[in-house]
Amino acid sequence: MAARERGGSGTVDEETSARIRLALAHRDLPRLDGGGLVEVDYDERTVAPGEHIDDLVPLL
Repeated sequence: MAARERGGSGTVDEETSARIRLALAHRDLPRLDGGGLVEVDYDERTVAPGEHIDDLVPLL
């Protein structure tokens, strides 16, 4: 995912990877969880489809 964000493929440096992980954990996943698209269990460190995940199908 980090490589794709930078417009390429392959490997990225640790700093970029850490930045992407932080954004995912602190910005993106909470928003998706709040919208019911995913269910995040921070204790178990898991992400599962949420009750509104099917709403995305027409957009794929």
